[in-house]
This record gives sequence, structure tokens and C-alpha cells, in this order.
Amino acid sequence: MFGIRTRVRVFRRRLLRKIWRRPAPVILMYHRVGEPAYDPWGLSVSRSNFADQLRCLAHGRRLVAMDTFVNGLRNRQLTGREVAITFDDGYVDNLLAAKPLLEQVGAPATVFITTQRLGATDAFWWDELAQMCLGTDYALDTEVEVAGQTLRVAWSAETQPRFSRWSWNEPPKSERERIYLELWRLLQRLGEAPRNEAMTLLRQRMGTTHTAAGDLPMRAEDIATLVTGGLIQIGGHARNHVALSSLSFAAKREEIAVCKTELEQITSKSITGFAYPFGDRDDEAMAITQRAGYDWAVSTRSAPVDPDCYDLFDLPRLQALDWTGAELMEQIARIERAA
Repeated sequence: MFGIRTRVRVFRRRLLRKIWRRPAPVILMYHRVGEPAYDPWGLSVSRSNFADQLRCLAHGRRLVAMDTFVNGLRNRQLTGREVAITFDDGYVDNLLAAKPLLEQVGAPATVFITTQRLGATDAFWWDELAQMCLGTDYALDTEVEVAGQTLRVAWSAETQPRFSRWSWNEPPKSERERIYLELWRLLQRLGEAPRNEAMTLLRQRMGTTHTAAGDLPMRAEDIATLVTGGLIQIGGHARNHVALSSLSFAAKREEIAVCKTELEQITSKSITGFAYPFGDRDDEAMAITQRAGYDWAVSTRSAPVDPDCYDLFDLPRLQALDWTGAELMEQIARIERAA
């Protein structure tokens, strides 16, 4: 009987701690501000929702730059209300759409740049693949070899909706969606050269697609405009957007360290932060990041930052989806309750 009472008291204390839990510092992960036709990975937030999210964050939390966030962690000076905003990849809409909205509320942000994509005139491969599979209306029946696997790509002719709300974490409802996921998973683990070869083959077999100007990455000269005013800082996101854990030690070092050097040459500023492409990292990649001279790095693990137990080279982030401001605040509260 005593054991039962003790367990009840422990349960009550844990429940009270959850009920009265203080806010926890959070890092938000964005990619794009816009409304692309096909966005299976939820990378885009509409302008109206992004503006609403910023208003709610500015009202309810303390928006800080990532370097301020990290210094607060080190010095145990965070109150728990801090939120840091980050963007991955370097889409041009970070400059054209996100920056004006950030400036309206005085919200700092960090934009992580994949240096070898600066100035590219073709879309990021995952966007081009989505357009190939989900945005074409012609019939197709062919075979392609990707990463040593031969895949049959076959679907009927059908008019596709101008916008698709299908998400990768929903069961595929069509052959196009199934094939997209299968091809994405194969391509995601490839290095840059074999992936480029595979994409060239896919264009030959599946046809080329139109890339809207807003779907492109920034140019090197755009970065100077992006950081004007001091609200936005630049971080590294590897030279090529590849899964680091699949690479050799030398290739990892090339992706991580040379990216830092290239960005420092472009910006004439010290680059302090790094984001692992796809959130993919192993102990070796994290150690290389630290030795390369970065001060901190972020993953895609969804959680608040625990000021009492954290790794500066594996900081978690919550991906902000196309939510209203109220929905974002509820999602932040949800991960705080779950922590």
C-alpha cells in the first residue's frame, strides 16, 4: 500500500511539473516563403501565414539571433522565452519575401547557404523531381537506373491540379506520388556527381520542366543585399546539399570546411553556424564541424532546446509549416509539453 501511495505522489509531482512547465527556448526551421505548386516536404510558408507567425512570435516570445541564442545557452542567461528563426538552402524568396516581413517586426534570422547552388539556373533537385512526377500531364512508361536500381516509371495521362497538397508523410494516393517518394529516397543518399548524373537521365526519360524564378537559389551578390541592415546573418549548409553521413572523412571535411571559407570570402564576415543538410549527421561530421571553426550547428530533430542538457553541435529545431500564427504557437507549446 505504501508503494502505491509513493508512486501516486511521484506521478502527481511529474504532472504538476508538466502543468507549470516554463517556456523553453526554441529554434525554428524554415526554407521558403511562398506558395509553390508542389511542396510534398512542406518547405514553404505563405506570405500571409509567415507574417501572422512573426506577429504572434513578436508578441508572445523574445526573438533573438542565433549567436545571441547560443551565447545565452553558454552563459545560462536564457529565460525560456527565446525563439531563433533559421532558413535552410538559400532560396531567392528568403531575400524577396522573407526579409521585408522580418524587418517589419525586427526579427533576426539566420540563412544557411549551400554554396555550390549560388547562382544556379536550375531548381533544387527535390523541387525539379516533384515537378517531373506531380506536375506533368502526359503518360509515361519507361525504365530508369538510379543508384544501381532499375525502376519502372509508368503512369497514365491525366490533368494534374495546379496545386497539390499531398505530403510525403501521407500514404501515396497515385503512382506519381509513389514513384516520387521512391526516387527521392534513392537520390537523397547519393553524392553530388552521381545525383547529377541520375537527374540528367531522369530529364531524358521523363522530360524537362519549367523552373519559376522564385524557385531558384540566390546569387552570390544577393547575399550582400540580404545581410544589409544587420538583422540577417549567414550560416553554412555545405558546398553541395548531400547527406554527410554517407561521405568519407575527406569528403565531409570538403563539404563543411570549404563551405565556411567560401561564405567568409563572399560576406567578409566570420561564419559561426552550420546546418546539416537533411539534418543528417554522425559523430564524425559533428567533430569536423567543430574543428572547422564553427561555434554551433543545428539539426532537424524536433524539440525545444534544453538549457540544462544540450550539444552546441546538435541543436534541435522545430520545422515551421504553413500554419497560422496561433497554430505555430500551439505547436511550440506542444513540443514544450512533450519535452
